[in-house]
Amino acid sequence: MTGDRTMGRAGRSKVGGDSSTKLGRQGGAPRRRKALGVGLAVLACSAVGAALLVHRSAAPDRPPAGWALAVCDVGQGDGMLLAAGPHAAIVVDTGPEPAAEDRCLKRFQITTVPLLVLTHFHADHIGGLSAVLADTRVQEIETTTVDIPPAGAADVRRQASAAGVPVHRVTAHERRSFGAVSWQVLWPDPAFPLGPDGSAPEDHMPGMDMGGGSGDGESPGPNNTSIVMAVTIRAPGPPTDPGPPPTGTATPGPTALHLLLTGDIEQPVQADLLAVDRALLRADVLKVPHHGSANQDPDFVRAVDPTASIISVGAGNPYGHPVARTLRLMGSTGARLYRTDLDGTVTVALPAPGAAGYLVGAEHGDGRPPGSGPGPGASDQATPSRRSAHHRAKGHSRQYSR
Repeated sequence: MTGDRTMGRAGRSKVGGDSSTKLGRQGGAPRRRKALGVGLAVLACSAVGAALLVHRSAAPDRPPAGWALAVCDVGQGDGMLLAAGPHAAIVVDTGPEPAAEDRCLKRFQITTVPLLVLTHFHADHIGGLSAVLADTRVQEIETTTVDIPPAGAADVRRQASAAGVPVHRVTAHERRSFGAVSWQVLWPDPAFPLGPDGSAPEDHMPGMDMGGGSGDGESPGPNNTSIVMAVTIRAPGPPTDPGPPPTGTATPGPTALHLLLTGDIEQPVQADLLAVDRALLRADVLKVPHHGSANQDPDFVRAVDPTASIISVGAGNPYGHPVARTLRLMGSTGARLYRTDLDGTVTVALPAPGAAGYLVGAEHGDGRPPGSGPGPGASDQATPSRRSAHHRAKGHSRQYSR
């Protein structure tokens, strides 16, 4: 399995403007609409071409059929899988320790990793590297552009060298694909050069909290070096939007799933991405930055406008993640909110051809923030209508360069 890498964006502007010019698109971009639905009631949704979300339970001992994304319960850290073929996955971060990463890989029966992406060198993102190298055939490792913390960067290169796996730095704006998975790197961006400590220029502006603003005592530098990926996973069936169905026919299901994987980026980087890549931030599923810390830009969340948000976080962690105001922010758009400390491993599965929408599953939860009400019932019925009205009001037509 090989990867295609495309670097550079023609005519890229740093002050906004027409995204089709800025991103060098050729021809028209496909249109995508989405609305949130729960259970069988969503099948009657009247929005044409809606990308619906249906909750389901996920068996803890085997991979769900058709899974595309797995946000594994690795404790206080990040560890994700993107399905890239039979027993193959692109791995994005490895969690804080090998045992949890080992369980994740074995549950999803992963033996081949065409690419391992380490978004940055904090221990909670690289600590499980030895498990991936021991359990699978890793073809290459991609890292961020700044080697901080230095000890973490050195450890990654030491382990990779011992395993004979090449390591390279991510290239700005690169586009790659493996099978049905393709993505575009949105950060780091050379137009916003990172300092030697990894800090973004805005970190040094008056009023910015160099402690990260989240009460966890971390320097924001390594967090803000995180690789950000806008990912598209194609569903089985036609690769392009066929347009509105004839009158009286069933609404077609979505043809692609759009994800935004954000590492631990904080407000300064979120603001930079809003300034230059707003159109590319739209996604069905958001991996919430920095384990749900307080350092979030509300405009960033609104620009992503996910149907489901996932917080990868450890139970009882000493940092207080996720904080209450971030939980409120992530739920403010009507999206389902999952967190691995409460829900366990969270998976997103692509629909079968003709199905109504993609499926989000969790081991032992249904994506409800604490205090939001009981399980399936009246509140479930209210969620789709609020979300659908929200999207109709905004006329959710979106363009992507992916």
